[in-house]
Amino acid sequence: MPVEALPRNRSQEVRRMLEELGWALHDRSINFLSHDDWGKLKRSLRNSDADINVFEASNRQLNRKAVSDDRLDVLLSPEAAGVDEVLAAKACENEVSVALSLRNLIDSNRRTELLSDWRIILDTVTSQDARYMVTTEAKTKWEPRSPRAVRSLVDTLGFDGKTAIRTHRQVTGNGDKEEEAGGSP
Repeated sequence: MPVEALPRNRSQEVRRMLEELGWALHDRSINFLSHDDWGKLKRSLRNSDADINVFEASNRQLNRKAVSDDRLDVLLSPEAAGVDEVLAAKACENEVSVALSLRNLIDSNRRTELLSDWRIILDTVTSQDARYMVTTEAKTKWEPRSPRAVRSLVDTLGFDGKTAIRTHRQVTGNGDKEEEAGGSP
């Protein structure tokens, strides 16, 4: 069963809905970091005792420094202009996953442009063999999407949706078995 890797503070109702859709929820601690200064980000990473450290993407220079630190697990929602071969190579080298958030897609009034950006990001990331994933970041019971829907979205963009789902399991430490995304929960 695919794992929803990046849950924020969710109600029991949202957790139940995610499980019904086929996501396995984990109990690992997650530290969401949002800084505009490398020193502050570095200190936060050094002092973090969380199982998973997630940096909410900032500017290109800070994103590059962040993925160069092997204590970071996920770079969340980078902009297409901020993802280049250098960043993707560093992410690959340090096993940092680049995560795209469905929350951004749901909240956006420029969905077409955002999907185009995602295609650029995925192309750059895959060219350097870096890991990528798509997270729902669902906050209300109407926002969760099934693993199959997430996989289909990535497939539609011309990339391997199965890989995006598999990365969830790798990030959360729930193994990386070859499971079919969207099967029975």
